[in-house]
Amino acid sequence: MSESILVENDRIAITVADVETERHAIRGLQRDQTEAVSRPEPSVTSIINTLYVRKTLADYATEQDLDEQDWVRARLLKAREKVLADAAVEYQRAKVLERLPEMEERARELYQANPDAYVRKPRVRVAHILMQVDSEACGEERFKEAVEIRERIIAGAAFADLARQYSIDDQSAKQGGELPWFGEGAMVPEFEEAAFALKQPGDVSEPVVTEYGIHLIKLLEREEGGQRSFEEIKDALSTKLQVDWLQAEVESWRSTLTDPNQARVNKDALDAYMASQQPAVSDQQP
Repeated sequence: MSESILVENDRIAITVADVETERHAIRGLQRDQTEAVSRPEPSVTSIINTLYVRKTLADYATEQDLDEQDWVRARLLKAREKVLADAAVEYQRAKVLERLPEMEERARELYQANPDAYVRKPRVRVAHILMQVDSEACGEERFKEAVEIRERIIAGAAFADLARQYSIDDQSAKQGGELPWFGEGAMVPEFEEAAFALKQPGDVSEPVVTEYGIHLIKLLEREEGGQRSFEEIKDALSTKLQVDWLQAEVESWRSTLTDPNQARVNKDALDAYMASQQPAVSDQQP
């Protein structure tokens, strides 16, 4: 299966193994990134397209004996070192995973020591209709129009249909005015206050004026705040503790192995090289 050819031309062939190797490399890069937000993995089609271009160009370069040129050899050596360095980290990570400890008891200790850190904040999910205000006179007209739209909703008109018809928030209008869940501090104060004042799903606010225009807000769902039980957070907290432990163990190994205090510096050679990199006096700009 791994050698099954997925795509080929007169120069190269792309196999299942090629795609899986590329996916493994992408996952390793994403895991090592420090950004908190993880990006979605490219589709198989995207990976195959990338491989097709890269392998075809590489075959042409080999055909032209470019791999025999010194600068290309130097870059290939650097790429080999990078792959081996990454492989060393992967190897050590796998070894450390074999002794990954259970963290439920440690999670329980953290929870009991600081329960206030595990409080669920109230949040709501709403839909809205946003009407644009260009001037004071326009604002009065839009406010009256918003009152009329609200009366239609109260009388039974579908909020989602009216959002698609009247709202200038194009993105949410396509979803019937629906917005994602949000908590305190996520919206402008006027909008937030009106949204949290709604008590029952289906309730619709009076027109609300914000810096963005005039809103009608419909409550879809509401979650009250409160203390989260240990059972609620046990799995997520235990997993986070395991991830933190794994990263610390691998980093400790890496720091020990690459300890700069163990490096032996040839000072004469280093000083001579550094001096050779300084621009000559005659080359400096006045």
